[in-house]
Amino acid sequence: MKTKEEIENYFTATLNGQLDDLENQRLAIIKSLSYKTVIPYLGGAAVVSTVAYYILKEKYGEYEYVQNNLLAICIFFIPLVAVFAYIRVSAKRKKLFEPLKLDYQSKILGGITRLLHPDLKLEPSSGLSRETFEHSRLFAKAKSYVSEVLTQGTVFGLPIQASLVKYYTVSESKNQKGESRRTTTTHFEGAYCIMKMNTGIDNFVRIKTKSVVKDTIADLLPDGNSNGLVKTLFSTFMGEVNNSVHMESGNKEFDEIYRLEAFDEKTAEQFILSAWIERLMDFRKNQEWEINYYLDKNELHVALGGFNMKGLEVTSPINELVFTQTYINYVNDLLGFAEKISVSHQAISNTHPKK
Repeated sequence: MKTKEEIENYFTATLNGQLDDLENQRLAIIKSLSYKTVIPYLGGAAVVSTVAYYILKEKYGEYEYVQNNLLAICIFFIPLVAVFAYIRVSAKRKKLFEPLKLDYQSKILGGITRLLHPDLKLEPSSGLSRETFEHSRLFAKAKSYVSEVLTQGTVFGLPIQASLVKYYTVSESKNQKGESRRTTTTHFEGAYCIMKMNTGIDNFVRIKTKSVVKDTIADLLPDGNSNGLVKTLFSTFMGEVNNSVHMESGNKEFDEIYRLEAFDEKTAEQFILSAWIERLMDFRKNQEWEINYYLDKNELHVALGGFNMKGLEVTSPINELVFTQTYINYVNDLLGFAEKISVSHQAISNTHPKK
């Protein structure tokens, strides 16, 4: 984990120059493919439209339908050409920008990764598998899954993987007028991290940020403690049952923020009596994003929600991209968390519930 001063020095000495270089290349693309190039197309379309109008009027002007619609058709041809030219310029810009996007990911993000820890490696086009992400069941099932910018390595003795993830569902519906409408429901968007370790917890534990409405409803649904007949009936009519138990930890601050779900009561008590609550709450302090956790015997999952790579487009200044600083912060924070866990790893592994 790097200090704030070390990161600021890296920005000044290295990163700002690299970002400015990429920005100059982006501006060169904008200049070479200006939307002003659409103007000649408009002039040509206007000439063609005018000539066509008089030719068609001369030939078919005797027909009332042609007289009523010919001018409108010819005038409509001009914006149609403009739209086509605009799309063509945008497509060329996007194609030329792709190498810059890859340079940003490999040089900028890759350099940041190596700075933060020499054993970390960045793979921009790779990500976590959907199966790996869904294993924790921290988020409601979604139809679409995208994962990219995989950061991985062994730090402080802990194998770690972190990737940007978007988990969402796109649904279509029609309004009263019969018009189609697409709605995107985002279940999770942010960074998802997995640390391999012996957590000292025998089975799974989920620590999910509370949502008043969602959790009020969840409390009414059958869980691992419910009668078998109730769960069977519910799953028949409503779908999958959350096969876990919900318990309070006894830590007031923790219980105000999180909903604790565990494999069974014994596992929940094992977690409560361990040192994990303090460590998870300590990591949450001063963080700007929503954090959810999942633990099982061999893994700790950390879901940092609330940021993405939006803005890395040909129309946006690269040297003003907020994500650059965000990426540094989230990887550096995760490394600090891993370091603290590593220091007390043996203590955590040997922690047993008190009788």
